[in-house]
Parts: sequence; structure tokens; C-alpha cells
Amino acid sequence: MAEASFSRGTDGVFFHPAQGRFAGELRTNASDQFETEMHVVGDTWRRAGFDFSEAITPTALVQDSQTRATFTGVYIYGAGGWEQALRGYHSTLIPTADNRWSGGNRGAWRNADWDRLILAYDATLDPVQRGQVAAQLARMYTEELPAIAMEYDPDVITFAKALTGPLGGQREATVWNIHQWELR
Repeated sequence: MAEASFSRGTDGVFFHPAQGRFAGELRTNASDQFETEMHVVGDTWRRAGFDFSEAITPTALVQDSQTRATFTGVYIYGAGGWEQALRGYHSTLIPTADNRWSGGNRGAWRNADWDRLILAYDATLDPVQRGQVAAQLARMYTEELPAIAMEYDPDVITFAKALTGPLGGQREATVWNIHQWELR
């Protein structure tokens, strides 16, 4: 924060000489899980010196694309599995008035290399090459940080003992090698 010219004010909140207090809104949809996360995150960030208020998106507006796309604070929501989340940051999915606010790239993050890699990931059939593309995507995600993943929900995928061949991994990749399965 010091490198960005912020210092702590007398109340402990970060302050910039030209921009003022570091303040923002933390928002989520009405949900016990997300509301709890919002309160924990808000409390943690306030104790760290960031002035975040908290709000719940009214149920009537949860499905309103423009409301979601034009919110400028921090939004806590579920993003789906790894592959779904990856695809969601393609620049063609940035919600705008021109596309009637559709698309999941709510932060409007753009990166031409990301877009190229997502297309390569979807077009690559070889599991080793696909894994290499996924590693590049993961590295880019952690370096550029288009979003902050706060938790990962584990997927439990069970198979009958007599079935051989299924590989572990993401839900989307569960049947990747179905041609190699065998029921004994």
C-alpha cells in the first residue's frame, strides 16, 4: 500500500492524499453460505485497514444482468468448476450494453494470450498437451489475478469396483478416456 502512496489514517484505514480513504462495497446474493463469507471477508479486510461496507443484492435483482455487470465493488459468488471458471474469463464474455449485459467475465478482464490459450485448451485432444495448456492458464491466472478464488468445492466421483479405467480429476474430465473403461 505504501508503494501506491497509501498510509494509515488516524482511524487505521488506508488513505491516499489525492484519492482519500480506501473504501468499497462488498456484495453477495442472499444465501447463508455467501452471506457468511461476505461477513468474514468484510471483517478481515476492515481489520486490515480497508473500509468495506457490506450489502445483499435483492432477490429481484439477482438475475438482472445489468445489475451484476455494472457493480464496481467486490462480489462474492460461486463460479463453478475449474474448466467453467477458465472459460468465463474469455474477453468475448465481458458483459456490455451491446451484448445486453450477457457473459460471466464480470471484471472485464482482457488478455489476448488467455483467449488464445482457452481456444487451444478446448481444441487439444491429447491429455498431456491439454495438461500443459492448463498449466499455462493456471500460471497466468495466478500472476494476473482476474479474480480471487476463496475456496474450492471438492467433487467426489465414485465408481463401481468392477469398473476399471476412470481417471480422477475435474467433473468435466471424468469421461475423458471412456473408450478405455472396462467392466469386469
